Amino acid sequence: MDALLRWLSSGASVGAVGTGIAFVFSVFQFLTVKKRESRQQEFEKYHWLIEHLVSPDDQGHVFLDRQIAIAFELRHFPRYYECTERILSRLRESWNNPGAYSRLLREIDLTLEHIKKSK
Repeated sequence: MDALLRWLSSGASVGAVGTGIAFVFSVFQFLTVKKRESRQQEFEKYHWLIEHLVSPDDQGHVFLDRQIAIAFELRHFPRYYECTERILSRLRESWNNPGAYSRLLREIDLTLEHIKKSK
């Protein structure tokens, strides 16, 4: 115990402890900023996908294959599953035209199934 007290009371050890604390604080700050940036990027990507799922392109067409890919990609956003489930369920009801949208409806069903299994 005496050795520990002598080490703590020496000037070199105080500097080392201070440096260690500063390092840990810097790492914590860095990780906090990175997490915030990651969540913001995820938010932007998710909303971009939703917008392109339901909006036509500049010519007024909605491309089925793009929508199918987006319905699949929505599986990669577990933070938004609750909202995604509601959006896809409503879209499925409003797009319930099996001939025109059968592939898209199938992909929506698969994504909804994935979300339900993941809960």
